[in-house]
Amino acid sequence: MPHGYCTECDARVTAVDGECLLGHTVDPATISDSRGRRIAGTAASAIAVLERPLVRAKSPVRTSPRPETPTRRPPAPSNHRQRPSVDPNLDLNPTGELVVKLWDETPPEPEIEDWQTGEPMSAMPERTTARLLSFLLLAAVVAAGVWALVLVFGDGVSKLDTLAASAVELDEALATFDSSAAAPDFAAVDQTARQLLADAEALEVGDTSRALAIDAAGRVLDGERALSEAIAYQTGFVVFVGRPSLPVTATPDEISDVSEDFIGWITDFSGVLDDAPDHPTFVSHMGEVDGFLGEAEAIQANYLDALRAGDATKASAALAALDTRVAALQETMNGSLIASRESFDATAGDVTGMLGRIGIEE
Repeated sequence: MPHGYCTECDARVTAVDGECLLGHTVDPATISDSRGRRIAGTAASAIAVLERPLVRAKSPVRTSPRPETPTRRPPAPSNHRQRPSVDPNLDLNPTGELVVKLWDETPPEPEIEDWQTGEPMSAMPERTTARLLSFLLLAAVVAAGVWALVLVFGDGVSKLDTLAASAVELDEALATFDSSAAAPDFAAVDQTARQLLADAEALEVGDTSRALAIDAAGRVLDGERALSEAIAYQTGFVVFVGRPSLPVTATPDEISDVSEDFIGWITDFSGVLDDAPDHPTFVSHMGEVDGFLGEAEAIQANYLDALRAGDATKASAALAALDTRVAALQETMNGSLIASRESFDATAGDVTGMLGRIGIEE
């Protein structure tokens, strides 16, 4: 297929009957069977076709007829790299040459770089920690659920058995308790009674064993408190019951010291009597306490007046009246302490019978 240079297209194009495929006149002097530069003419003509409005816009306005033989302008140098030469007889139309050009202009493929993950490796331990925490939280929830089921369904069956076991322990503690000792050991009785009370409160209200256990534990604790207070009172009473040695005669200089000793003892002993237990077993003793406190001031006045007057007989009578009151106090106190021990033993016997019914009566 002959080729030539078209001034309108400004490229070397295929010439058919002296015209390019767009109908422009091709310079006859440039027409030949050789295509010349494969890329510059052919590819440029294809591009010129696509950019024809732009080419015409840049063309100068013609004011005179075009000469029949225009001056041949050399084709624009091509900036494209050349493909190895091909057969010059190979017939390529502009479309084919455009494909060849585009093929030749395909940029080389980029080198494959080393692949790297977009996520830093440092994030992986954080994700692992989060999963571990989630697992631990789930395990805690499951464990709490299992424990709740045990409390609701499993533990309710054994509450009565636990109460019965606590009742047996309290019964054994009462059997070995010695209320007659000077200083009884309440540790075992107190501990087992409080445990029985706590186990009883865990049962439902209205349960027979629950009521029995609460009553039994309450009686033991009340009896323990009464006996403990009685023994503590008796200890202080013994310390202050013995009055100081008081003379029946004294000089004026000695009366001041005798008076101070007497008043100090009366004050201390009266303070102990004020702390007497308010229990039924101390009813008789409390009567003696009230009588003594009511007469102590009068006895004190009679005794000191006798010393000042030098009346030994009157002073001896005052001291005798004082000793009589103190003896009555000591006697009733001892009787009240014995009654407190016996009361506790009686309570322990009643409680033992109650403890034997716990877990059996419904």
